[in-house]
This record gives sequence, structure tokens and C-alpha cells, in this order.
Amino acid sequence: MAQSPVRLEHIWRGIVDKSGNAVGPATPGSTPLYEATKKTPIPTPGATQLTAAEFSGASGGISVKCIEQGTQAVLRLNGLVPFGVYSLQLFLIGGDGKPAGIGALSDDQNGSIFVADEQGEADVSVVHKAGPLSVQGEVSGCWLAGGQNDVMKQPVAVVAGNYHFDGNGDGPPGTFIPQFSFTFLRMMRVPNEIRDKQGKEITDSIPPDTPIFEFRQGNAVYAPGSGKNRRQLTVGEYMKVCGSITAKCTIQQGTRTAMHLNNLVPGGTYTVWLAKPDPGDMSKMLGVGALGKIDGSENHFTADQNGEADLVAYTPGGNLSTFGTIADCWVENEPIVQIAGVYHIDGKTHGPVTGPDGTYAAHFAFVFAKPPGK
Repeated sequence: MAQSPVRLEHIWRGIVDKSGNAVGPATPGSTPLYEATKKTPIPTPGATQLTAAEFSGASGGISVKCIEQGTQAVLRLNGLVPFGVYSLQLFLIGGDGKPAGIGALSDDQNGSIFVADEQGEADVSVVHKAGPLSVQGEVSGCWLAGGQNDVMKQPVAVVAGNYHFDGNGDGPPGTFIPQFSFTFLRMMRVPNEIRDKQGKEITDSIPPDTPIFEFRQGNAVYAPGSGKNRRQLTVGEYMKVCGSITAKCTIQQGTRTAMHLNNLVPGGTYTVWLAKPDPGDMSKMLGVGALGKIDGSENHFTADQNGEADLVAYTPGGNLSTFGTIADCWVENEPIVQIAGVYHIDGKTHGPVTGPDGTYAAHFAFVFAKPPGK
């Protein structure tokens, strides 16, 4: 399972120096650390006090995929406290920025507890099915992606790693500190451009084996192939797509967008588009264009035989390929931006435009929205 582009971040809270001052990335590495609430020294299994350099040494990556059993997360970590006891938690963040769900990353809480080896390394694989979380709230079968209403209510998922300095992986507050996290902008599965045979919109009540049609010309949506080998896709196949995305500003190349995608149409041809809705009326667009270069040379890919794909594109500021403009650093300077993936039924792309009606349908989207007042 390929690694997500989402990067590990250190959690600089819950720890202070000897004087009770907050610490951060600029804190000298030799600074001994204390738990913030009780002001107690944070020990290591080696009977030394944890330092800022040891705390910030944690690194690694994560892979996440939605499977029949739920959401699978695989972490490969290093730079942890040697022989340190850790736990993994899942936070589902609501639209108001507050946690709407908190619990162990795995179905069995003990499955989220692990011990780093003598080199401070650990490999962890866990699955969480749909249902209650161990602390509060509930989680869907795929916390990485969901329908529009689900994602709007809980747009962000965070995987956090806690270091338990008392050696008890489920100890009370004051016995552990959060050390690292991975933050996911949840994917929105998009059924609004597909219909059933009668032209009806796709809802949650539609049987998953229902064949689908695109809505512009009413053409069947096929998997890649030709002749008798060409098979019509179903609602269940189309609505299991998932993936992760990151976007960051660069000094000279505009905004860099990286995606890893799963459960796409195997062998399917896709393009990715950037859209700028009007914050005052989300039904209106202020700009639409190809992700990456304006000629559309960076916004397309073909999913592999397992339905997986990666894409990296740099979008410079200025005119978009269809209409409107975009900021050079749209992550910081645009109130809301949508990144949408389009499936091309005919297997063809058309550069700066999506192509003729009847040959494509939107499949997924990520929405980057600034909180009100920012």
C-alpha cells in the first residue's frame, strides 16, 4: 500500500520546560521536557529525561485505504523513544474545528498500543470498522472519504501518536504526551454527475449493483475495455473511491498539490481540476481550470490495475485554463478552493478543457476552505 503525501507533524503542546514555558521547534535540543499539567519530568525507558531533540526526532509516514472491513492505516515510524510505549488515536474534526469524534485508531483499543524497538522504530497496521469510537462519537466505514453531507460535518481526520512515559498505553491524562500527528482533509465522493437507468439521481438508498450513466447525455459509464470486454460500472464501484491530498505554497512554482488515490476505476483515465466557488453563493464559480500548468499537461493520470494513482502538480498564479484567475499561493490567499477528479469514459483527455459532453463524469473532490473570519 503506497504512502500518503500527508506528512508527520510534531505536536508542540502538552510539554513545557523546567520553568513552565511553552516549547517549540526553536527550543534548544538539549532542553529537558516536562508534562504541562503536572509539571513532572518526562522520563524515557532508559532512565533519562526526554529532551526537545528526542521529542522532535520522531519521523515516518502513513498509508491509509478504505477496505471492506473498514479503514486500514499502516504507519512506518522511526526516531521514537527507544522501547517507548505509544498509542494511536483518531480525531474526527467537525466543521466548527472542534473534535466530533475521538477514539483508538483500531477497533480493539489494545491494537492501537505498540512499543518502539531499541532503535526507536515501529511498524503498525490497524483497521477500524464503522461504529462507535472508544472515547466519544462514531466513525463511518471510511474515515478517509465520504458523501457530501458526511464530509461537510466532519471535514478533517487526524491520526495522533501519544508517548506514554509511565509505560501504560491506556493511562490517564498526565501520564502521556501527544508527540506527532497526520492531518487528512477528507475526500468527498461525488455522485451528482451520475444517474441510474431512469435518469434518477444517485442516493444512499440506491442498490450498490445499480449500473450508472453520466447525466449530460445519458451515456453508460464503462470501465476501460472494448467490445464484449467493456463492462458498465455500478454505484458501489464508483462510490468507494478514497484518497489523501496535501497542498503547500512554493517560492517560485505556485502551489504544489500532491495526491494519493485508491479505489479508482482500474486502468481508468482521469483529469483533475481546480475550481473557485463564490463564497457568497457556492453554486457560482469565479474560476475553473486544469490543476497544474494552464495547458493541462500536468493534470491527468491513469489508475493502475489496482485502482491506485499518484499525482503531483504545481499551479502558478494567474489565469486558469477555462476562466477566472487563481492566487499564486491559493492555500493562503483564496477563501475556498475545490480540487475535483473527473473520470473519462472514453479514455481521452483534452488538455485545458474537460472534453465533449457525454464523455466524462466527476468522481471525487477535496474542498479547501478557510475558517470564517480568516
